[in-house]
Order: sequence, then C-alpha cells, then structure tokens
Amino acid sequence: MEQNTYDVMIVAAGNGTRMGPSSIPKVLTPINGVPNLINTLKKIDELKFVNNVYIVVNKRNFHQIELAVSMAKNVTSVVVQLIEIESGRGDGHAVLEASKQINKLTDWFFVMWGDAYLTSHEIFNDCVMEKFNNSQIKNPMFIPVVNEKEPY
Repeated sequence: MEQNTYDVMIVAAGNGTRMGPSSIPKVLTPINGVPNLINTLKKIDELKFVNNVYIVVNKRNFHQIELAVSMAKNVTSVVVQLIEIESGRGDGHAVLEASKQINKLTDWFFVMWGDAYLTSHEIFNDCVMEKFNNSQIKNPMFIPVVNEKEPY
C-alpha cells in the first residue's frame, strides 16, 4: 500500500498567559535542556511521510521562534514555514486563519499544539495513518476543535 504524505501545523500563537510571566514563548520552553519546539521537530523528522511543517505564530513571538527554527536546521531536515497571524482571539482562531493559507498549499495536514511534549513520533501514526488507510475523506484535517466558518 502506498504511504500517504501530509503536512503538520504547529499552533504556537498564544500569549502564554496561563503559564505566567516568561521572556520566551511556551513552545520554546526547555524540557530536559532542549526547547520543546526543537524536540517536536526532531520527532517529526523521524517520520518519512511529512512534507512540510507550518508553525503558526503571533507577531509578538515571531522573531524568537524564527531564530529557533533557523537553529533547528542544524539538527533536523524538516522543511518549516512560519505563518504569522494576529493574536489574542484564541487557538481556534489561529487554526482557522492559518488553515486558510495552508489549504492552498496542501491536501492533508495534522494540527498539534506547540506546547505538547512528544516522547515519540508514534502519535502521528496512531492519529493520522489509521485514518488515511481506512477513510474516504478527500481533504482531511485532523484537529481536536470545532472548525466553524465564522466563529467570531
């Protein structure tokens, strides 16, 4: 059976207010000495069926995340594109705005939150590949929120 490919959207557009005052975005919080974004990109790099990674960021954190992505090129071969959006309207809004751009570029994409810590790349297999192999859905987007046309 042919292996389907897809893209990944990492939502990192929040302000991190629930985490408390910090000089870095949540997605760059070090876990075991490694920024979580770098860990995530390494796990995605273990997958041979991911085409591109889109990181959704807000204007305030854009440059910090852009710098981290440029440093990640030393440890991963994942192709990353940043999508800058206006922030402050919630994760659902961030996904909606970014998906408008991504839908023009890809047929399949997986959405995950930037502050999720991955211990393995198997989550992608568990969540996505089973759906691909058993689904007749033409353009799936895997995301754990409701996607409404006019949510705000």
